[in-house]
Amino acid sequence: PAEVARAHLPPPLAVLGAPGPRASAERADQPPPGGEPPAGPAPDHAFYIAAREAADRGDLPAATRAYRQLLDAEPSNIKARNNLALILEARGDKDGAVQELDRAVSLDPGNESLRLNRAAVLAAAGRYAAAQRDLEAAVGANPASVDALTSLGVIRSRRGLWMDAVTPLRRALELDPGRGPAWYYLGEALNHVDDLGGALAAFERAAELQPQNAKPLHGMGKVLDRLHRPEDATRMYRRARELGNR
Repeated sequence: PAEVARAHLPPPLAVLGAPGPRASAERADQPPPGGEPPAGPAPDHAFYIAAREAADRGDLPAATRAYRQLLDAEPSNIKARNNLALILEARGDKDGAVQELDRAVSLDPGNESLRLNRAAVLAAAGRYAAAQRDLEAAVGANPASVDALTSLGVIRSRRGLWMDAVTPLRRALELDPGRGPAWYYLGEALNHVDDLGGALAAFERAAELQPQNAKPLHGMGKVLDRLHRPEDATRMYRRARELGNR
């Protein structure tokens, strides 16, 4: 499938969090490190150049127009349609972004990045059930996708499906133990299913991996309160406040 830029689920984790910000429109046009340039318009294509230049200077309306012109000429260009969707989402047009990603997915149903991007936009619009369906399809197609597994755990957590969130998060961490956001969400899920020891350990690992993130410390405070350790809980809440005020 064609390589496209990744979007991420919205905060808290700044994932699908903290895994970092969503892919920018200009980054969407960069080839993957060490790989072949992704499928898309030729570098000398006038509309492609116009879209890149507009994105580079932060003129998203102009970039939108250029990508639409490109797609008028090449409606099956998946990468351009993906990039247009990311720009529309950045401009607040989530419905428009979903429509473009719907078209892209219909052209390449097996493209994991497209499904992750659509899930991110759907989640940002509060359409968690639809986002979950995309993520479950992505995991079904690639059970070793850490991004899809983590995002699926996050979405299930947001829907209150705490027990169902544990399995994909644990699997993601088996594959990539260094994912601080996954540890944080695992802590949240385990706390809600009353595995307090597991939740505390997960929050502690998240705090180690994300020392500038106050959320794992606050999570530890909640668990310590439930473990009837009020002094330790107060210390964690204080550390979280201090970190949040920096």
